[in-house]
Amino acid sequence: MSALLPPFATPVEQPRVAFQGIEGSFSDGACIKVFGKDVNRTGLTHFQFVVEGVVNGEYDYGVLPIENSSTGSINDVYDLLYEKPCYIVGETALEITQNLMAVPGTKLEDVEFVYSHPQGLGQSQRFLLEHGIEARPYADTAMSARYIAETKPANGAAIASKQAAEVYGLDILVPHVNFNYSNITRFVVIRREPELNDRQNKVSIVFKTAHRPGALLEALRYFADGHYDMSRIESRPVIGKPWEYSFYIDLLGRWDDENFLDCLRQVRRKTVDFRVLGTYEAAEQHYL
Repeated sequence: MSALLPPFATPVEQPRVAFQGIEGSFSDGACIKVFGKDVNRTGLTHFQFVVEGVVNGEYDYGVLPIENSSTGSINDVYDLLYEKPCYIVGETALEITQNLMAVPGTKLEDVEFVYSHPQGLGQSQRFLLEHGIEARPYADTAMSARYIAETKPANGAAIASKQAAEVYGLDILVPHVNFNYSNITRFVVIRREPELNDRQNKVSIVFKTAHRPGALLEALRYFADGHYDMSRIESRPVIGKPWEYSFYIDLLGRWDDENFLDCLRQVRRKTVDFRVLGTYEAAEQHYL
């Protein structure tokens, strides 16, 4: 039987890192949190470009948001992890504070419309409804801040990070407009090859099951029997196959635990298109 993962690679000492967005975006902040502010990093316009850049070797690592505590999963990222030959080698959790910002001199009562990424607008929906402000989707939170700074509308604003306001010279009219004060986004770090170190305590997998009653239960019982905790399970429709689903599962387990690896092998035997997406250290903030 083939190995669960290909050979492990050693970490890159001076990496080239890609993220979705521009300077001042939350993904940029996650990138800085993982690699430090002096890392050689590049912002790209789409999640797909980040993944493809890592797969083709243009970048050593990519940083992608995968889950928000208020608005749920980032489905496009889940689909890319399934489709592309890359691996999760790390994760971090970032507290997301959405702020209403505009060009200096603008007052809250002047604001009639606001630009932000759909996630930012969704997290701030209550505030926008209470103040009768029109929500206008934009590609990225920081990009919306830059757009407001460049166009200087008298009645417009952006919702973005404090860092974005500082970078683009905007005033924060109202801080923390997101309705959930425990608003955390989990980001994954991806690489073309898997990595392994003694701090890793989490594994992500994906698989499909036969389309019959009890098929998923048969697969999951191995983790229950082995007392391994599933910290997350997510289903996604299989493209081109109506009513068929892939299951993404995060498990708390160590790669040096042979019993845990045996559980994975048993699940692989019971499922279809089984794949280990990576083994990595869990982000402690995600479990606060």
